Amino acid sequence: MSTQPVVEEVVAPPVPPVVEAPDPKKFSRTIQPKDSEGKSIGAPHVYHGATEQEVADKMADAISNGTLKIHELTRKATVEQTALAVPEGAEMYEELPQPHTRDLSLDERTALAAKFSKPETVVEAYRELVHAVTGLSPEEDARLKVSQAQDARRTAVVAEAQKFDRAHRDYLNETPAGLANGKTIMQYVQSRKMALTEKNFELAFRELNANGLLTVATPEVVPPPVPAVPVEEVRTEPVEEPAQSVIPSALKRSDASGGGAPARKKGPTPKELAMMTPAQLRAHYEATGQWPTK
Repeated sequence: MSTQPVVEEVVAPPVPPVVEAPDPKKFSRTIQPKDSEGKSIGAPHVYHGATEQEVADKMADAISNGTLKIHELTRKATVEQTALAVPEGAEMYEELPQPHTRDLSLDERTALAAKFSKPETVVEAYRELVHAVTGLSPEEDARLKVSQAQDARRTAVVAEAQKFDRAHRDYLNETPAGLANGKTIMQYVQSRKMALTEKNFELAFRELNANGLLTVATPEVVPPPVPAVPVEEVRTEPVEEPAQSVIPSALKRSDASGGGAPARKKGPTPKELAMMTPAQLRAHYEATGQWPTK
């Protein structure tokens, strides 16, 4: 009988197969909303999913949520008539009082004089007199003067508005898109009765641009004009032609045939003789044997 210990074989547990996690962005679909003119509205909608069905489900949920949001906005605009949302910190527009003056009748003046004579009615008399003369109550007259002072200070806002325009030249310029952007910003501010200040323009710009309601307006690049090259005036001086030779043709030799005997001499015409110099005449007559010899 063997006395050696029995060693049990240790068997490792089976390793489970590695299951790769599904890629949540394996399938995707991108939709870019556009308006009736084909212009993009806001950022594109991108849907991802591990399967095509998951992408389709996400698109269906987005459509359902969008339809619900449109229904809520339509109800608020048509039934609830809620006021337009105003950005926090916006400066509100204030209606100014309109003065309406009138002439006091004799009876009214007599009644006012009686009121001014009594301490308990002097303030009432003052209010009636101011309203008749200025067309405003004392409070309205004071508020109007304050508003006029504020308007004088707001004149400086014109320069600030120009700074705003220059800071957003990519959106505000003389191109059709730039003019449309400016109109959209102005509609935003005026519809909320916000004051026309640089601060409010900037608030409107940020919200409109974040919602994709403004379009980059790249100005058309116009090449600079080519400077005209000055044309120098060319003055032509009359060219003196060399004096035409009046040597009789009889003294000229012609070799038109390329060689051979000289051409037959021909006497000058009377006109040519008249134009000859004394030296030419002598040469002519010597050549023809007509010059007298000693």
